[in-house]
Order: sequence, then structure tokens, then C-alpha cells
Amino acid sequence: MGAHKGYIKKEELTVETSRGALIITNKRLLLQPLPGQKPISIPLNKILSYHCFANGIEFYKEDREKGYFFQTFTAGAPEIFGIILEFLLRNN
Repeated sequence: MGAHKGYIKKEELTVETSRGALIITNKRLLLQPLPGQKPISIPLNKILSYHCFANGIEFYKEDREKGYFFQTFTAGAPEIFGIILEFLLRNN
């Protein structure tokens, strides 16, 4: 009898849940979605961390294990958004 050893392959994928305009105010981060899609509202004081990538920005908030990833299609937009967010988080 021969032996055969298997293995588990783990993949992480991003799944689009909403698409729309990403808005930041002095109190919260909002995703104003296209009609029929899920809106997102995150109070700034609940944001634990964020990270800017070349194609978007990722946020982690209190009471949620998974992060939110907002993909952008304009070069430089994540960095500008990160600068604004950093200013608001330090001054609130």
C-alpha cells in the first residue's frame, strides 16, 4: 500500500461588497455607495489602524476582526487620503 500526503492551500481574496464615493469628514469615514449597494460608516475614533497601498487604503476598526479595503483608481489618491486622515486622527 502506498501513502499519499495532502496539504491545505490557503488563499486570501478581496471581495467587492460596495462601490461608490469615499468621503471623510472630521467625525467619520463614509462610503456613499451606488444604488442598491451597502453603505459603510466608520467613526474616526473607532479606527485602530490604516495602511496606504498603491491601489487603495485599508482600515481596521474596533470590534471588527477583518479590515476594510477601499480600492482607488487614481494614482496618488491613497497617499492624499492618508495624509488627511492622519491630520484628523491627531487633531480629534
